[in-house]
Amino acid sequence: SNSSPTYEIYAIRYATNTKRTRNDNFIKDSRPSELLPMDFYCWVLKGNGRTYVVDTGMAKAKAERSGHQFLVNPVDVMRKLGVDPATVAVMPAAMALNGTAPSRKRTL
Repeated sequence: SNSSPTYEIYAIRYATNTKRTRNDNFIKDSRPSELLPMDFYCWVLKGNGRTYVVDTGMAKAKAERSGHQFLVNPVDVMRKLGVDPATVAVMPAAMALNGTAPSRKRTL
């Protein structure tokens, strides 16, 4: 059979910012002061004997410096999912979405 592998995909919401404005995200927006709340995620993909992490999130200190409310450490959630952060293939989100780069092993 020529079937594609099946993956479990976990979205980890690790931070949020309810005070962010459209001006923080868009250049020359017509409504720059309007609120645009934003949640921050990273993803774990498990399947076919492999585990991938797409985007690793950010450290609590960086999140707080940026005005985000840090909700959970993504590495702690990964461990609860049975993922050893030292053995996963890490892929930056932009590269994962456009398929331009192979994943690489990295300790989180």
